[in-house]
Amino acid sequence: MVEEGTIPLAHLYTIRAGEMARDNVAGGLAPVSTDVIKIRGKRDSWACIYLDDEKNCCGIYQHRPAECRVLECWDTRAI
Repeated sequence: MVEEGTIPLAHLYTIRAGEMARDNVAGGLAPVSTDVIKIRGKRDSWACIYLDDEKNCCGIYQHRPAECRVLECWDTRAI
C-alpha cells in the first residue's frame, strides 16, 4: 500500500518497542513488545484518517493494509 502510493508516509507513524501505548484489551497503558507501524488518526480522534464518516466506510477499503484486512475495526472484541 505504501509502495503503490495508496498510503503516503505522512499518514503513518511508528511506536517503538518499549514505548507506552494504549492497550484497549487490557485497558490502560502498556509498553509495546515490538515496533508497530500505525495509520494516523483524525485530528482530535483515534478514528482512522481513512474512515469516511458520512458513508461510515473505509476510504481505501480495496487497498487497505493486511492488518486492516484481518482486524474487524467495527468489532474489536476478537482482540
